[in-house]
Amino acid sequence: SASRRDHLPSRWSAATSRQQQNADQSASKNMSSHVTGREKTARCAHLLVKHTESRNPVSRRTGEQITMSKDHARRYLEGLLEGIKAAPDSETAFRELCSSRSDCGSYREAGDLGDFGRGQMQRPFEEATFALKIGELSGVVDTDSGLHVILRLPLRSQRDSEPPAKKQRASQVRAAHLLLKTTSSRNPVSRRTNESIRLAPSDARVELEGYRKEIVGSADPHKAFAAKAKQRSDCSSYSRGGDLGHFGPGQMQKPFEDASFALEVGEISGIVESDSGLHIILRLA
Repeated sequence: SASRRDHLPSRWSAATSRQQQNADQSASKNMSSHVTGREKTARCAHLLVKHTESRNPVSRRTGEQITMSKDHARRYLEGLLEGIKAAPDSETAFRELCSSRSDCGSYREAGDLGDFGRGQMQRPFEEATFALKIGELSGVVDTDSGLHVILRLPLRSQRDSEPPAKKQRASQVRAAHLLLKTTSSRNPVSRRTNESIRLAPSDARVELEGYRKEIVGSADPHKAFAAKAKQRSDCSSYSRGGDLGHFGPGQMQKPFEDASFALEVGEISGIVESDSGLHIILRLA
């Protein structure tokens, strides 16, 4: 038969609704609690594609009702997975798609669900995650929430045990960003043009994805990022090529902060959504 991992359903539902999470967890309580000789904690990111048979067929990213059939969703996700595996950097490609395509609320964190223990997720999702090696991608996994691809990540608790000098380096970051405001932004006025925003969130996402591909594919991505921020960003930092200077925890909106601190120096994020609009972020220091 095919490998066990190919058939393990793997993903827990969206994580934005705490009530839904509790319901999911209680539904999984009948699983075995016997963990002797097995890992007890894991961390992963996942890309969830919901379909019309999903337990809650509403995308947590778009807020829209799902109309895609299960068969169509499987073909769609298999196509995305092929593209991820063919990419020069599969993990980066995966995390970008989690930000731009996942129907789980974790899309805001590029799919990252954080650390979790046995018994906290739906059984198929748990088994698929624990079966993976760190850095390994699953195949398509089927749960009541929808269809998933999972990437196992190092535990966050492992980062807590890093030497103090290393942790100090991450106490502040310096980042630049390109912000596209939308009609859903809390202040839908461009700081660059002082005009009211008429761009729909879905159109802004497509536009920003195009900019990111253009920047990453350029000969000098950092220079291209600054130039595009000056030309198009709706943040007042446009005049500095998007440079926001140094900032620490608690100084930015949480999704923006989390994305900035998760980046390596010189790395460009996928699309990040905040109350201000949609961003791509370049970590500078």
